[in-house]
This record gives sequence, structure tokens and C-alpha cells, in this order.
Amino acid sequence: MTSATPPIRIDDNPTSDDQLGRRSFAQYLSNFIITAPTDSSFRIGIYGEWGEGKTSVIRMMDQILTQADCATATFLPWTANSPDETLALLLEGLADKLGLAASEEARQKTGPISKAEAVADVVRQAKDIHLLAKATSAVLDSGLAYGKKRFEGWKGDTLLAAIQEVLTKQKVIVFIDDLDRVRPELLPDLLLNLRETLDLPNLYYVLALSPKIVEQGLGKLHKGWGSASGFLEKIIEYPAYLPHPTEKHLRSFISAQITAMGDAVDVSALESLLPLLPRNPRKLKLFLRLLAGMNPLLARFDTSEVSFPLAYLCQMLRFEFPENARRLMEDQETVQAIESYVGERAVARYYESQGQARPQPTSEPEDKYAPDEKDQILRERFKAICGAIKNRGRYGSEYGLSALLGLAERPPAVTRKESLEAWKRFQEAPDAEVRSQVIAEAVSCAISIQPDGASSLAALIADLRTRTHGLLTDAQTHQEQAKLADLVINAGEMLADLLDHIQKGSFPASISLEEWDTIADRLLKFAHFDDPSAIYGRLRSQDVMLMRVVTEAVLPKSSDRLYERLRIKMEPMRRKRFGHVIQHELQKELLRLADALSDKAAERLLTRFRQRDGIEDIFRSQELNELKRMAFDPGSRFHSSANRAILYAVAENAPNDEVVQLNFLDYLSTLLYVCANDGSVIEQEGCKKLLSDEEFAGTVWSAALSQPLNLRVIGSLLADVGKAKKVLGNSLIHFDEPTWYAEMVTDHFPDDPNDGDGYE
Repeated sequence: MTSATPPIRIDDNPTSDDQLGRRSFAQYLSNFIITAPTDSSFRIGIYGEWGEGKTSVIRMMDQILTQADCATATFLPWTANSPDETLALLLEGLADKLGLAASEEARQKTGPISKAEAVADVVRQAKDIHLLAKATSAVLDSGLAYGKKRFEGWKGDTLLAAIQEVLTKQKVIVFIDDLDRVRPELLPDLLLNLRETLDLPNLYYVLALSPKIVEQGLGKLHKGWGSASGFLEKIIEYPAYLPHPTEKHLRSFISAQITAMGDAVDVSALESLLPLLPRNPRKLKLFLRLLAGMNPLLARFDTSEVSFPLAYLCQMLRFEFPENARRLMEDQETVQAIESYVGERAVARYYESQGQARPQPTSEPEDKYAPDEKDQILRERFKAICGAIKNRGRYGSEYGLSALLGLAERPPAVTRKESLEAWKRFQEAPDAEVRSQVIAEAVSCAISIQPDGASSLAALIADLRTRTHGLLTDAQTHQEQAKLADLVINAGEMLADLLDHIQKGSFPASISLEEWDTIADRLLKFAHFDDPSAIYGRLRSQDVMLMRVVTEAVLPKSSDRLYERLRIKMEPMRRKRFGHVIQHELQKELLRLADALSDKAAERLLTRFRQRDGIEDIFRSQELNELKRMAFDPGSRFHSSANRAILYAVAENAPNDEVVQLNFLDYLSTLLYVCANDGSVIEQEGCKKLLSDEEFAGTVWSAALSQPLNLRVIGSLLADVGKAKKVLGNSLIHFDEPTWYAEMVTDHFPDDPNDGDGYE
């Protein structure tokens, strides 16, 4: 199997490189500070949504301002848990940056500042925004007191005096990033400290935030703050929104990110999706990181079995709309509608070519899973991704939409690429022992992913054999034919060895009916190539051998359902050439298998008359239609003279065995119903013949009525008999009525039951 590819590390850190054309914006904001008059102070706000690149602009401003002989410090307020801690971290970070750090001993002496907390409470409870100014001196006092306490180990007068001294020599800029991540209840105190307590000459602040997020947080606090946007305006004097990058810069940024991933992704596939890739830089990096993380999984596939652009689109839908995509992939009807969209477009083009107008659908199949119409941007984004998926369809991919959407959670046990690699090792194996090792390793990898991995591997090896056989039929020279025939035989030998291991229990695995169906189809694909030449002759012999082996691997656990599959498969199996029916060897083998399974099915059908709900369970099942047909087909093996004798012997137990009686009652009810109403699975003519067979119908009737039944059952039975009589007339046998039955009919159903009016 394919070895795991080491994961690729995608750098999601902000950068000072100008990847989105924003250096001029950073220079513009920096110039505000550089050219500001001495002893001035103000606060700049960089506004943008999460992941749009605010931190990268801060990095660029840091470079520019440092080159202009300004001192800079960065503060991340979202790490604080209280107003005091927020102020503490800000002062400490500023002091550290300016070389005014306290001793380690002093750092351990911090404690709560009750006065600052009290002032914060007063401020939060203020009903008038103008009361904030009245609290300024108290806040300042607490800040100074805190500064002295926090930095009492520093040599000098006070921390604040030292900071002020530095500010007389150069401008100091404090970058406050991720302000929108601060707990809402801490925001007012932090912003007020910036405007009042630490509003010092030559001290400037650059705040990066999402105004929408911050305003939502402020809006949940006390109404005394006034409007959230109004409060921000009182703090931030120069708000500046991130400029949108040009399409050229975006494409360049995206291409650079894709190129940096190297072999972790299919670069051409991603480049084909450039218009749809996320425009938010952080979201783009996260999406690329997701694809890089899936690289070991996607590397298991060959591009011939999975369309990588389609796989990436499906992962994009899961990434951006996880819950919507999950519900969509569970709706198979919608999934099929989306997958068939290419066909719909072809029909539309046909109408257009004919000059006819074709009604356009008022909605798309995925609309019911799109985000609410209130969020139109998200809704359009969802529909755009789904539209791209529909336009690509399943072309070039053996995996459907549900499989690709759930690829990470439900990866296939084995891929064609992996099965091909295993087959190549099998071809190169020098002896049977090494061949067994190759198979064991391949199965071990497959079942480590899915319990039924061995079954999937068998189906894929059968598929490789069939594909190689297809190349053989197109070969031009005898030499090429012989070479390809050897490969077909070799693939068949690997399949036979694998099936033999499974049958012997060498692996904790089995062949499912679905995989049996797949393998049988693969074997049948070229079975009519019955040229008696040496090349095709040995292939057809191997077909027969493989069909026997794969069938034995399924039996006896799934005999009834396998019988169903065989009967269905035999319908279209006949091939005609020059007006003559051809029965190739594999078809003959299937007929032999069907006959053998038919005998076993008849035996199991007989045993069902002794099992509780044995007959009723057949009709409940959607997979036992052939068994239903057999039970009511006079020409089937179930109705052979030998099996009839067994059935009659079972019927003799009905008077003393309620289980037997009720099974015969279920059989009789179905027999009468189908005779009068026809059935979708059971043939009406067969039921008519059985009801005209005096010995058989009489035995079934006697067993069904061998013990008293309730009124409802008798009423239904009378109605069915009446309807059957209308259909059969005099052909319907005369049923002997037990005494209890005759008395019940006389007492409760005085009308002639043969009128067929029905007693429900």
C-alpha cells in the first residue's frame, strides 16, 4: 500500500511581507505618527474582519516606525482575565520594551487593586457617558498606585516618571492587536485607560479590531455607555478600514500560498479553482492547511479514479459550511440531482439548439440546505460552490458527491492505485510464499481502515483483471495479446488466492453480496469472448474457477440473498449471434450454481414452515423476491414431488403446533390474495394453478384451519375466498370446513361468503 506522506506545515502567522499590496496603507498610517507634532498623542484604529490581514499591516507599520527612530511595543489584551490584569500587562509590556523591566522578585508581588476595581464598577454603572470624565482622576490614581506596586523593584522614582522621561526623547507606539477577542466586560476599562490614564505626550496607540465584533460586545453591556459605535468614536480618533486587495494581488497571494505547498496538493487542480478559493487570507491558509492535512489520504488515489478539482470543491463546501454539507450529503435524492446536473444542462442545450424554450427550474436542488436568506452573502457563497460542483459533475471521478464530501470521515478501505501497487508486487513475487505475504500485507492495510477491506480489495483486483482484459481485446498483435493474457491470468490468480484466504478464515473478513455482485459482473463482461484459441480458452476456464471460488466465499451465510442475485443476473445473460443463443461456459456455470442454490433455497423454504413468522418474514424482506416467486411457482424446485411430500408431512403437525399452522395461514392468505389481485413479484397464474390443485390447496387449507381462528381473520379469509372464486369459478377446489369454522360462519357471517362482498 502507499506509504503515508509526511504532513505539510502551512505558515498561518502574520507577515510583514506585502503580499496583498497594503504597504502603502501601512505607510499612510505610519506617516500620521511620524509627522505628528511633538507631545501629541492619539489612537489609530485598523478596522477589518478576522483573518483579513490586520496583524500583517501592524507588522509593516512596526518596520516603518522603527526605521523612523520610534520605539514600538505590542500588546495582546485578550490574554487578560480582569481589568487590573489588563492594565498590568499593558504597563509591564511597555516597561519591558523601554528597558524599564522590574526585578523577578518584584514581579511576584502583584496583587489586586481594590481601588481600581471600585472605580471600574462606578464607571460600568454610570448612566450618563459624561460621568466618565469624573472618574478619570480616580482611574489615574489607581493606575499610578498599581505602577508603583508592580514595579517597586525598579530603581528610579516611579515607573510612570521613567516612562514619561523616555517619551521626551522619542515617540513610543503601542500596537494593540486582536482587541475584538477581549472579553466584552473588559473592553470599557481598557479603552478608557488608553484615553485617560495612559494618554501621555508622544505615546500613540494603534488598535486592530473588527468594529462589528467590538460593537456587539459593547452593546451587551450597560446602556450607560450609549451607542456602541459612538463609544468607539470617543476612543479612536483615526479609524481606517483595511483596503480590499485588488484581484491581481489576491491571485498573486493565492498562487504564492499554493506554490509554497509543493507536492502537498495538486497545484493545477487548485489553480483551476482560483476564482472560488476563499478571499480571506486566514481562511485561505486554513483551507490550504486542511488540504495539506488530507494529503496522505488524497495521495492514495490516482487522478484517473478521483477528480482532484471536484474533491477540493467538496472539501471547500465541508470547510466553509460543515453542518449544511453534512445534511446535504445524507440526502441521497438531492445528491443524485446535483450529480445529474451535467445531463440536465445537456438537455437544456438540446432545446436551445432546436430553438425551443425549456422552462427553467425556480430553485436548485441544493437550495434547501443553503444558509438562510437573511445572510445573502453566505447563501450566495454556498450556492457558488455547489454550482461549481454541479458544473463538474462526476466526470473523471469514480466516487460520488457523498463519498467525496465524507472522504475524511469515511475513507475507502483500498483504492485502485493501492490495489495496482499490490498487484505489481504480486507479479514480482518469486514463489507462493511471497505471494501470500503480499496478499496478507494488502489485506492488513485494507481492514485497518474498514472491516470489510478484504472484500473491497477483491473487487478492485477483479476490476484490474477486467481492465487488462479490455486492453487484450484491443491488442493488434499476437505477441501483445499473449503478454496481456498472461497479465489477466496473473490478476485472476491473485484474486483466487485472496478469495481462498478469505474462505479459509485467514483474515477477519468476508465477501459481501455487493462485492460478489461486482466481481460477477467483472467476470461476465468478457465471458462471451469464447474463441476456442489458446489465449481465450484459458481465460474462460479461469472465469469459471473464479466464479466458483467467489461464490463459495459468500456461502452459506448469504444463500437466500445470493440466490436472488443469481436469478436477477441470469435474465440479461443470454448473448445472440447470427440468430443463435450462445451459452458460454461462465453462463453454464452460473446456471449450475443457480440450480444448486435453488435446491438449497427450496430446502430452507420448507424449514420456514417450522419457524415462528417464517413465511411472514419472507414477505417483509425486500431482498427475497426470488424466494417469494419460488414459493408460488408450481414449476419451481419447491414444488417438486419430493418437496411436496415433505411439506405435507409438516402440515400434519399443524393441529398440535401453532407456529406451523400460522405459517400455513400466511401462505394461504397470500395465495388467495394474489389470485384475486395479482402481485408485483408473485405471478398470478402460478397462484391460480396452485388453487386448482386439489391435493396441494386442500392440504394448505386444512393446515391453516387446523385450530380455531379469531373473527377478524375468518372475515378476511372469507372475503379472499369469495374474490378467488370470482376469478377461478369452478376451478377453485371445494374447501372442507372444520366444524368450528362452519359454526362461526353460520353464527357471525349469515350471508353467503362466496358472494365475495368481504368481511373486513
